Amino acid sequence: MTINTELRQMKNKLSVFALIVIVLAPIALYLSKFHGGLTDQHARWGELGSYFSGIYGSLALLVLAYTTYLTQTQFKRQNEDSIFYKLFDSLQYRIQHSSITINGNEFSAHKSLKYIAERIHRELSDEAVEIGRMLLCKEPENVADVHYTKLFEAINGRSWIKTFQEDRAAFIADITAQGHFNGRWEQLKYYIGSRGEESESIKEALRATGSVNFYKIPFKDRQHHYAAALHRILKDHGEFLDGYLSTILYITDVCATSSNSRQYARYAQSQLTRYEVVILFYLLAGNDGKVVGADNLKTLGLLNRLRTFDCQSLMIDFPSEEQIDREIVAIFAAEA
Repeated sequence: MTINTELRQMKNKLSVFALIVIVLAPIALYLSKFHGGLTDQHARWGELGSYFSGIYGSLALLVLAYTTYLTQTQFKRQNEDSIFYKLFDSLQYRIQHSSITINGNEFSAHKSLKYIAERIHRELSDEAVEIGRMLLCKEPENVADVHYTKLFEAINGRSWIKTFQEDRAAFIADITAQGHFNGRWEQLKYYIGSRGEESESIKEALRATGSVNFYKIPFKDRQHHYAAALHRILKDHGEFLDGYLSTILYITDVCATSSNSRQYARYAQSQLTRYEVVILFYLLAGNDGKVVGADNLKTLGLLNRLRTFDCQSLMIDFPSEEQIDREIVAIFAAEA
């Protein structure tokens, strides 16, 4: 027997006890004031009848009002249930009938959500290449040695280790000597090539640098990369994602304004896959403007699963719980 069941039984027993007390209280009150046995006087019986009819008539009206209230509450609850669960059925129908074809391979139903979540990860991984380039341009002295080792190995081959310290010092001095950003940017090209024209080994070195520092750059800069990745995703799958997000936000609006909000929230949490939770996070993170109704996703706890291993593994650089918490705070601060 669950705690909720025990509480309901206790509540029912208390309700029955209260009803008995209410019914018997007028009789007890009458007997406490007017002692004696049964009378053969007609007037006394009339007085007793008037007393009980006044008391129990009023109680009957109260019971009727309470019954009407319970009926209306139950009807409202049934109506809310019908709307909420129909909306979720609509969402599942949208997912089940979704289909994405990539290079002749078809991804349908929940596999399409899995593909989109993994595609977002790849797009952000590409953005990490840009972040790595920007760090080398703006703050070359703050890039860790481990990332310079990968970069110089990509530039100089196996001989990088022989002159690593000299090469690192010369690289930093050469970049910082340019003074302004444009000059640094042009000088950096001398080492790693133009944007998009890097060798694969250099690109991987930049990707590693950008990924490790992804959550260390200012949120405003990071949101720019979220938006760039999301823009490319929406270009290919915007029709499905726009409809999906609109349906989710409408569901959460119904849930938030319902008298049964807590139960609906738990149901919604149980129905969303890890791919959906991650996609919702990135849809908010990459949106430049305010997403109407997005606060409900946070309030109802639909983003809580982000802190679990299965969601963290789908996100760029496997963020810690603390990093995810900071990211959510930053996203909703920007939304406000």
